[in-house]
Formats: sequence, structure tokens, C-alpha cells
Amino acid sequence: MIGGVLTALSDHLQKEFGVPVENMDLFRDVSFAFNRRRNQYSSPKILKKLKAISKGFEDKLLGIVDVDLYCPDYDFVFGEADAGSGVATLSLYRLKQDTADSRLVSSRIIKEATHEVGHLFNLGHCEDPKCVMSFSVGNLSQIDAKSASVCLPCKSFVHISKARTIAN
Repeated sequence: MIGGVLTALSDHLQKEFGVPVENMDLFRDVSFAFNRRRNQYSSPKILKKLKAISKGFEDKLLGIVDVDLYCPDYDFVFGEADAGSGVATLSLYRLKQDTADSRLVSSRIIKEATHEVGHLFNLGHCEDPKCVMSFSVGNLSQIDAKSASVCLPCKSFVHISKARTIAN
């Protein structure tokens, strides 16, 4: 499933942000981020590894993993972004919960990837619940209800550069 979704995601990000998108396979093993006590993977540790990957100054990296992520302030996260260093994570793990509908899962992946990449373009959370930049608070129904696009007010803040996704 991930291969077809990555193609659709690349096309969507290119259209949404007006940037070329390149899919790369830089690392598969995320065991370094596993926390035995929580039985989850540390998103900040994966962000740190992504920061160490050589990239151009304006390039953006989205590390896509299929493990349950957390960060210190949350029980779990769908993803996390560090706009200052141009890297973000996206977890497929919880986006696949509660459904066997591959179109719904693909839609969730595209929305949340767009959300994290939006942060890399210095977009904050949006008050408009239909905007892809609205905060989902760990709620799949909120993800399902929002659009896959940045609203017009948010779009005016996008700083264009090159984006890359990294699939795990």
C-alpha cells in the first residue's frame, strides 16, 4: 500500500506547495528510537537522526515510519516537525486504526503528511477545522473531516523551497 500512497503523496505535495518532491530510502531501522517502558518510538530521536542527514539549506525532509510515535508532551503523535532544521516525522501506525478502507487510510496519510510539511514551511496551526493545518489532537475523526489542502490565508505564508519525503 505504501508505494502507491507515496506516489500520490509526492504529487499532492508538489501541487500543494509548488515544489519538486523526491522519494528517498535513507534508513529503515528505527530501533534506536524505541522506548521499552512506553512500548513506543521517540519522535524526537528520529528527528535528531533526520537532522544529521545531509541536505540543502532549504530542503525539507519528512521521515515516514510505520511505528507508534510519541513525544514528551503527548501519549502519541501522528507526526512532529522541527521547522528550524527542516525535518519532520510522520507515523502511519495510528492512521490505519479503526478501518480497513485503504482509500481512507491513504487520505489520512496525505493529510497528515501535508500538515507536517506545512510546519516545515513555517505554517502554524490554523483555526479553520477544514484547513489541513488545523490541529487534530490525536483524533482520527478530525483528520477525516479536514481537507488535504492549506486554506488560502495559510497558503499566503508558505515559503517555497524543495521538499523530500523519506519512506521507512
